[in-house]
Order: sequence, then C-alpha cells, then structure tokens
Amino acid sequence: MKKWTMAFVVCLELLSNATRAYEPKQIKVIPHKVAAELKVETAEQVKMDRLQNTPKNLALVQNIRRNLLNDNYISKNGKKVQIIALDKEITLKGLVNSDGEKTRIINIANKFSEHRKIRNQLEVSRQ
Repeated sequence: MKKWTMAFVVCLELLSNATRAYEPKQIKVIPHKVAAELKVETAEQVKMDRLQNTPKNLALVQNIRRNLLNDNYISKNGKKVQIIALDKEITLKGLVNSDGEKTRIINIANKFSEHRKIRNQLEVSRQ
C-alpha cells in the first residue's frame, strides 16, 4: 500500500509542476513615449516590419537606396533618407539640404515605384 501512495504523491507532484509551467505570463503594456526611450519595439512597429519585409518590398527599397548612394548630387543627409515600402505606397522620410535634392530623391523613388503612391515626408533643412 505504501508503494501506491508514494507513486500517487509523485504523480501529483509531476502534474502540479507541469501546470505551473503553462501559467500565462503577464504582458506589460508600455506607452509609446516610454517605448521610444527604452528602445523597445511597439506592436505598431512589429506590424510595420511584417508588412514591409516582403521580398518584393525589400528589393524595391534596395534599388532606391542603391541609386541614392550612387547619385553624386545628393548630400549625406539625402542618402540617409528613410525609405518605407508597403504594398501600395512608398514613404520617404528625413532631412534634405535643398528643394532640388528633395525633387531628385522623389524622382528616383518614382523611377522604381511600380505605380505605387509616393508619400513625401521629406523636410528641407534650413540652417
């Protein structure tokens, strides 16, 4: 009888350990400002990364970036412009040195856009 009791206690212990392993963990919700300070990805950023990282979008961004880097008339600021390619649009963000440079960057993006909408969020640096 003692063997059965001992086996029963061991089984209960194993079962309780197994259920503790599957307890749900608490997820902390972090406001955007705090997330930016801590450099933690927010849910929106993760969603954007998933939309952005298709092979077709990556190839498009690489082509635009390559042409920006090879253009001698674009400044260092212009070459650092952020390029975000989604399924139906391309967003350009960042600082450029002049209106002409801004137009040149938009024209390069249009050349590879494949009929996508270009969202222009480029700002001219007034120093």
